[in-house]
Amino acid sequence: MIPKTATVLLEFFIKRESKVSLMRVPLSHFCQEEVVLHAQECLLKLNKQVITYQDIRDMVENLCIKKNTEVAKELGNTIRKLIIIVCEVATSLEKISEVPTTDWMAIGEAIVNKLERMNPPKPLPFSAFIPRMREFKNMKMLGAGGFGAVYLANYRPANFVVTVKLVNMDRFSRHKQAAMDKVVASVIRNPFLVKYYCCFCVKEAYVTVMEYIAGLDLMRVVTKEEYLDIDSSRIIMAQLILAMEHMHLRGFLHRDIKVSNMLILPGGRVKVIDFDTVKVCNGHCRSSVCSGMNIGCTIVILNRRRRPCTVFRAGRAADWWSSGIVMYKLMTGRVPFRGKSKQLLRERIITSPLKWPRAEEHPHSATTPAKDMTYRLLKKNPVERLGSRNYSDLKTHPFFDQFDWKMLFAKTELCDIASIAELMNSDAEKEGKTGDPEDKRKHQLLEEMTDVNLESQKPLLCYASPSFKKLMLKVKSTKAFKVSDSFMETSAQSSTVIDYQGNSPMSISKTAALSSTDAKETTAADKVDLMLYRKKKYLKFWSFGFSLRRIKGEEANFIYIDSVTKGSPADMSKVLPLDFILQVNGIAVVDAPLPRIKKMISSAGDQMVLSVMSSSPYRLLVSRRDMLSTMRGIPLESAVVKATKLTCIGTKPYGIGLLDVDVADDKLKQSSKCFLLLYADVISANKKMVFPGDVLFEIDGTPLDGLSRSNVDQLLSSGKPEITLSVVPLSPMRKRRFLISKMHETGMSDTNVASKSTAAEID
Repeated sequence: MIPKTATVLLEFFIKRESKVSLMRVPLSHFCQEEVVLHAQECLLKLNKQVITYQDIRDMVENLCIKKNTEVAKELGNTIRKLIIIVCEVATSLEKISEVPTTDWMAIGEAIVNKLERMNPPKPLPFSAFIPRMREFKNMKMLGAGGFGAVYLANYRPANFVVTVKLVNMDRFSRHKQAAMDKVVASVIRNPFLVKYYCCFCVKEAYVTVMEYIAGLDLMRVVTKEEYLDIDSSRIIMAQLILAMEHMHLRGFLHRDIKVSNMLILPGGRVKVIDFDTVKVCNGHCRSSVCSGMNIGCTIVILNRRRRPCTVFRAGRAADWWSSGIVMYKLMTGRVPFRGKSKQLLRERIITSPLKWPRAEEHPHSATTPAKDMTYRLLKKNPVERLGSRNYSDLKTHPFFDQFDWKMLFAKTELCDIASIAELMNSDAEKEGKTGDPEDKRKHQLLEEMTDVNLESQKPLLCYASPSFKKLMLKVKSTKAFKVSDSFMETSAQSSTVIDYQGNSPMSISKTAALSSTDAKETTAADKVDLMLYRKKKYLKFWSFGFSLRRIKGEEANFIYIDSVTKGSPADMSKVLPLDFILQVNGIAVVDAPLPRIKKMISSAGDQMVLSVMSSSPYRLLVSRRDMLSTMRGIPLESAVVKATKLTCIGTKPYGIGLLDVDVADDKLKQSSKCFLLLYADVISANKKMVFPGDVLFEIDGTPLDGLSRSNVDQLLSSGKPEITLSVVPLSPMRKRRFLISKMHETGMSDTNVASKSTAAEID
């Protein structure tokens, strides 16, 4: 009954809070969208019956950090309403999980009370920072198109050179679209993204005042060069990666990454432009990555033509795909997929493999590591795409081996591309001549445009950066004033720095293949911490009540729990068989010998924190209702195993042990029995392996669906020298995490491609 009530209230909350108000400032609108996104994620998980108490804890913690004092009061009341809606569900989940319950109502009241005690200085109204059009003087037209025009202009009060972009009033059909670039500008601040100074409206157009970038469209440079050398491509891609990382962690998807949306300056500095197609996604995560963000980070709000509580998955991986297209274009001068129509192009993207042109037919600069990185960025399945799991995967790829990332922030001379100077000199020569008559026809004097009354300006469609606010205040108080670059770099507001070294919200643990140092940085999203308590008996501590096994996976060694004593401290703390251990009391144990791990556990004292994978198969099978339908879409693996001698009590002749578990079937509304491999000391006859955590599906072609444990034991006691075991490959010991991939998979997958893409081998 509680979930049903919460579902109805969440639907109403989302519908009400999704309404766009022109009277909100862009930052307030962004914060409101973040609340709605978290509510949508919560509703989605409630409907699928896969929500956990940790999801709700993460949601509330994520919403309560990194907020501007100017919008805090309005946002705090909204968060409190959301807490009231989900508090009963959260409390019930905490009780079921046997963890200490949270006083959710007290949290809601604490938020409101803290906001009431806040007494920030009242800011000046937004209209005080809207310049007049007569204060701008045209210098030249930089470009024009169907959207409007872009001018180089001088802001006369400060003799400050800027770029002024005019967008026709009829360009956007909805206020939400028109406001998006203002929303982005109010949140981001990064040297690889174009800097906005202010935005407002005039009678004829939306006006955006930006920094002047004395560079060129990167498309022109690539076309002139035919293709860029590998070092220049590396410098450009590194800057693009940092720009996208910043946007994603701040809570935005760019969705229109392409070479023509990047400007390059002499020396190689790159700026990403055009935020008109940006969508808001979950961002501003707390420093310890939210466990509930694995799915939520891909949720963005749909337009009003759909139901307000409907969600659409268009995640960060889309930007990494576009980045792969850019990388291919830089190194070859062409795009990897072409089509005469949108439909044909779409079909080729889905079904065609990635191919590289032959160097003798079409020269290019792609090296083996560069090809491999491009191939991984252009994976059909977004979950497998490079950058979709860890941002560090991009930076540590062999293509960036020994690359100095800090240098990108410190230097302006990054690479030397000869055609930049050639094109700029050519443009300068053309300016001295008659010029393009088409540009002259479109040219409009900025000072002749019609200002609207300040009272008619809408807060959502206006924006002024902290530095531009300082500039306007300085101009009003000082007659003679020269603007320095450092003046416009500084901000009147201070903000906490987001930890960009953390995992992406899509992070999936790769602990088993990493060193202990790396493991600390990459396990947060696939980790659950279990607190174990024990008592002394006869001056000695009781055992925690579990045993360990060490086994070699496809790429690394794993430590996992193979048995838990009933009624033991481990059992009371919900330690489960087949839990794969990551840390003991915060110390990574991936590379540690088994005796040392056992010693760490025995000397832990009366309490111990055991960190295990949250995605272990047994843990998911007993906690989720959609696992059977998920497993049905995973291809089987078949291994021919040889009979072995009995090595210990309970060992089967083929070296496997089973753990049977009742799994909920969300379609049939009943439970079905599955058989997990608890251990698999097998000898393979066909070079195929099975691992602990795999689900046994068939024995010699006989399906196990509907069979009892005794029936399965009889099949394993056939006495044959070899048998064929067909399993659902769920084990995290495998190189490919089928379970994780399937839980996030979309219709596009590399398995749909007729022939394999050209993948580079890295030694």
